Amino acid sequence: MALSNALELLCIVLLGLGQMCIMTGYDTQSFVAESVLHSVNGREPTRIDAYAGYYGQATCFASFMIACIFAPSILSVLSPKWTLFLGSVCYTVYQMGFFYLNSYYYYTSCALMGVGFALFYSGHGAYLTSHSTRKTIEQNSAIAWSIGCLW
Repeated sequence: MALSNALELLCIVLLGLGQMCIMTGYDTQSFVAESVLHSVNGREPTRIDAYAGYYGQATCFASFMIACIFAPSILSVLSPKWTLFLGSVCYTVYQMGFFYLNSYYYYTSCALMGVGFALFYSGHGAYLTSHSTRKTIEQNSAIAWSIGCLW
């Protein structure tokens, strides 16, 4: 029984650490994206729009809103672990787009990241639930979200 509780706690702590790392990268990039994109536009105006950071965030949240409708269906086909993985891959694809910026890839990756956002949080909730009991759900939820929101 003690081993089971320790494994459950380890899974929850790792879930929180994964969320913290992903959101640290996303939030950091979101804070600097507009100024970086505006700077790239200043050097090469045909490469990307001057206000692409704002438009990209709007694209991200619009696709997130739509993807929230379909994320539970994807979650039921995949497991929570694979839904988390797929959502994390979408975040990575967005981050990689800043190695070589162009409008088409940037807006596509913003839309994909919105889908990844919906998948990640659907998988997060399902993974948290699957690794908890009725007795430990509040504790595990508090631990995962506390660690995930550290940064």
